[in-house]
Amino acid sequence: MKVLICGLGLIGKERCKALLNLEFVEYSEIDVIDPNFGANIDSTPKIESNNILDASKLNFINEESIRKTYDLMIISAPHIESINFLKKYHAHGKKILIEKAFGLNLNEAAELENFIGKDKKLYVGFNYRFFEGVQLLKEDIFKGKFGDIINLDFRLGLGHQKGSENTWRLEQKQIPMGALFDPGVHMIDLINHLTENTKITAASYWNGFWDKGYPEDITILGKSFENANLTCRVSNVSWKSIFTINVLGTEGYGVIDGRGRSYGPQTYIRGKRWGWETAENQKASEELVLTSSCENSFTDELTNILENNGSIAASSKDAISAFSMMSDIEKLFNS
Repeated sequence: MKVLICGLGLIGKERCKALLNLEFVEYSEIDVIDPNFGANIDSTPKIESNNILDASKLNFINEESIRKTYDLMIISAPHIESINFLKKYHAHGKKILIEKAFGLNLNEAAELENFIGKDKKLYVGFNYRFFEGVQLLKEDIFKGKFGDIINLDFRLGLGHQKGSENTWRLEQKQIPMGALFDPGVHMIDLINHLTENTKITAASYWNGFWDKGYPEDITILGKSFENANLTCRVSNVSWKSIFTINVLGTEGYGVIDGRGRSYGPQTYIRGKRWGWETAENQKASEELVLTSSCENSFTDELTNILENNGSIAASSKDAISAFSMMSDIEKLFNS
């Protein structure tokens, strides 16, 4: 198996580590192309100070050394650079995994799909789908574990760090919709992944801390399923990392809290309506279904793509659906 990784920043390293841990490939079978390698800029891959990989075993190549065909191409550069990598090298990959969001807006995503071709085995890196808690919650929702759905609440918040305004992660050209684009696109994808017939009815935002001219804290209202209320909040000014999904139904509820890794473990809790009738109190009646580090989301996503034809992994169509919803939200900001 031959793999090309375009961009070896934080997520590129994680993808590479996942491939090696799964033993899909050996170091000698991975080529890496990263124009920033060795440059003294914020996105420099500092591999020598990271124990994820053995830098001496990586094949850093230039454009002239790219093989004609790779079994898998992973594109994990800043958003604009990822688009350029995709346009330039897509013909070399039998399968392509490009990190979210597959373009910068709805029109560009549609143009990219037409450019690549709808028959191309292309997947978009929405790894939150592969959180164990998210997969269990989806199963519970669609098996009617909670009864008829009354309310769904999604929250995702990042605070970044001092100096982040000087990096690509907060550049207006890289995240043109502000927090709605990054990190918000993850939650928009999960809304589409976990719900049905969802329509956004209202949206508002706050900005002024990073002073980039885009929304930094966003609140979204909508309707889902038959008549369930939906709320979503995404933020780039959340000084405590937040990832929660609350689902309330006529028979009970499910709560996901946390997104694992350095942010702390993710838990998934189920509760029954009036559980306090058979326990000391409602909290005591709740079931802790899962505690997870979420470390397996990258490996599970790659396994799904390479061994199960991407049955869960997000497609370009899913990415376009996310952009369609974000476009609807943007229109509501000034209405």
